[in-house]
Amino acid sequence: MLAGSELRKEHKDVKRAGWEGQKESVNPSESGNGVYYSKTSDLNREVLKKLPLLHSEDCWYRPPSWLSDRHVHTIFASKARKGPKLRYKRVMLKTADGGEIALDIVKRESKNEEDALDKPGTSLGNKWILLIPGLGGGSEDSYVRSMASSLGQNGYRVAILNMRGCGNSPISSPRLFSAYRGSVEDMRLAVSYIRGVAGAAEKARGSGKVQVGALGWSCGASITTNFAGSQGEYPYWERIDAAAALACPFDLVE
Repeated sequence: MLAGSELRKEHKDVKRAGWEGQKESVNPSESGNGVYYSKTSDLNREVLKKLPLLHSEDCWYRPPSWLSDRHVHTIFASKARKGPKLRYKRVMLKTADGGEIALDIVKRESKNEEDALDKPGTSLGNKWILLIPGLGGGSEDSYVRSMASSLGQNGYRVAILNMRGCGNSPISSPRLFSAYRGSVEDMRLAVSYIRGVAGAAEKARGSGKVQVGALGWSCGASITTNFAGSQGEYPYWERIDAAAALACPFDLVE
């Protein structure tokens, strides 16, 4: 379910298996970390104890019969769902290899919002969610805007990480979007920026610690789970406090 240094052990000797989970499945990344899934692992059993709803089929989404085909479902959603219009402040973050990633921060509907985002020391809120879109996705996709809007209505500040070349961002490095290699480092940069900017503002106001969560879809979910599993090796300002993965591919090779 998660990935990380604690699960690296002898990953080369672990046999791959299907979704049935009767054997362990590891998808190692370049650094040795990878997405991990096993029904029999102690970690998964502990998680499932605390989430009894996952044992019930009633809690899982069931599409209507006319949308049971996954391709039709995807096409229908992309065409029929419009999503709310949002305003963003775009921040371009430079990567160590010369690339650029675009971080779009959702602006609240307030006449003072420009000051809140641009004036040092002004509160930006201490509850943040970083959204990681799926393959090729970005801040203008309807599913991303819908989630960002819902989170905003529930009191969260929202930032959207457009991976390299996505969301109308420039391409300045040989590497593009990759859920398999490198993107975890780009996510670290985004988390560090949020903690730095929002944390400085909250510290100046004496309003306490900034909490950062992450939510990813599809390949973005794979990046998110890899990040969550390996962040024990990161300094505090590059870590997240919570993570959610939607439609996560557990094996990017097979």
